[in-house]
Amino acid sequence: MTIDRSIRHYLDTHVDYRVDETTHALDTISIAYGYHYSGEHYLREQRFAVELSALTAKQQKLLLEVHGFLEARIPPLVTVRLPHATAVPRIRYGLLTFVAQDHRQSSILPVARLYYYEVIPELPSQIERQVRLESHDWSPPQAVVTRRLRAWVRAQAWRAYSEQVAGYLHA
Repeated sequence: MTIDRSIRHYLDTHVDYRVDETTHALDTISIAYGYHYSGEHYLREQRFAVELSALTAKQQKLLLEVHGFLEARIPPLVTVRLPHATAVPRIRYGLLTFVAQDHRQSSILPVARLYYYEVIPELPSQIERQVRLESHDWSPPQAVVTRRLRAWVRAQAWRAYSEQVAGYLHA
């Protein structure tokens, strides 16, 4: 198999995280990276957890700001009509994925997608929905935040990758 030399040599990277809907604090964070362009021996997606205690206040703020940008795009909840009753769903946040680098999606990066659930616990009813932002959706101040977050995600992924393949890296 021949290697396509037109493909840039960088890792595809993204961060997945959750924010608690009650406290609005970060919950779980993991970074994934891979390189799918090497032919048969490609680097499959690798994932590692990021400890909350290892994050600086600035890094936490970046993650929370991106979550806030997406949260603001959630449409207003609609009252659900039931026989002789109405119920207003509440929101439960799911996973937020922020794609920092991906050769296959380079024209729309950065991409962020927040899954959320409209929940009526008494029914029980849970409807999964999502909001997403692509490169053309970010305002100029939001784009500054995403550039910083992209740089952090890529640096964390490269550090983990470098440790993984240290014996093969070119000086």
